[in-house]
Amino acid sequence: MGLERITVGRDRLSAALHRLSAPQKAAKSLTTELRTVLLGSDDPRSSAARTLITKRQPNVAAVQALVTGSDTSETGSVATLRFLTSLSVPEQVSTALAADRLRQAVAGVGEHAGMTAEIAARQARFFEEALALHDEYGDRPCPVCGVGPLDAEWARRSRAALDADRAGLAALRNARETLERYRKEVRDLIGRLPALPAVDEPELMTLAAATGARAGWVAAPADDLALADHVVATLPALTGAFAALREQATRLAAEREDLWAPWRYGWGSG
Repeated sequence: MGLERITVGRDRLSAALHRLSAPQKAAKSLTTELRTVLLGSDDPRSSAARTLITKRQPNVAAVQALVTGSDTSETGSVATLRFLTSLSVPEQVSTALAADRLRQAVAGVGEHAGMTAEIAARQARFFEEALALHDEYGDRPCPVCGVGPLDAEWARRSRAALDADRAGLAALRNARETLERYRKEVRDLIGRLPALPAVDEPELMTLAAATGARAGWVAAPADDLALADHVVATLPALTGAFAALREQATRLAAEREDLWAPWRYGWGSG
């Protein structure tokens, strides 16, 4: 009876050991297979993955994060490709509308040609002082020319001129504020376009053209009318170049992902 119990216990221990060692053997086999594949891969993540799996205690979580893309510290061409797939440019319609608003604002300031805010403000103050003098002391000779009288008729004309000056000054200030607002709108369209990263990725042949198109886009002239024409004229080339870059970056990123796809679940389920 004692020998029979020992035999049963030994069999149970053997079965338990087999169950416990099976995942370890599978992981070892997968690690060997993965190491062979990584040695033949030119993917930038291969080197980091080889380092992780050749340790005495492989960092499974780090390998899984690297393979699935959840590694927030990921650098190199893969991260760059992912960034490039999300690039966007200003819309054609909104850009054209912004350019038109800027042109109209320039024209609005032009309607007040010859008027400066400083002169208009000083002229208004002059009329105010003269009218205050007449209101307090009555009719009297003009203290400037010494000929014309400061009388009731003069006061009527001066008040009308003062109202016109104030209205003109307010219109000029409003026109300038409008011009500044729409100038900023167009320049913000230009400035929001992100810089393109420098990446050693020979297959990314569209990057050079997109970089050139961006350089043309951001080379904005100082003149407001030229600025409006600039964004309309350079947007088509920018749109086409960035679309080609996004398309190629998306394809290359997908190829990188397809290369690693067979290992994702194997390294994520243990």
